[in-house]
Amino acid sequence: INDAKVYYQKAINLNANKEDYYYHSYGELLYKNKEYLEALTYFKKELEISNHSESMQQIIEINHILQINDSNEKVNM
Repeated sequence: INDAKVYYQKAINLNANKEDYYYHSYGELLYKNKEYLEALTYFKKELEISNHSESMQQIIEINHILQINDSNEKVNM
C-alpha cells in the first residue's frame, strides 16, 4: 500500500492537466485502506475538476462512516 501511495502522489504532482482520474484512484486506495479523512480530501479535489456522481456517493459514505465512528467514540468515553 505504501508504495502505491507514493506512486499516486508522484502522479498527482506530475498531473499538469489536473485529470480527475488520479484524484479518484488515489481516493479509492485511501478509502479501501480506511484512511477516510485523506480519501475525502482527494474525492473533493476530483469533484472540483469534474462532477462524478461516484465520488459524491463516496463522500457521502465517508461522512456516514465518520459520523458512526464519532458516535462510537462518544459512547466509549
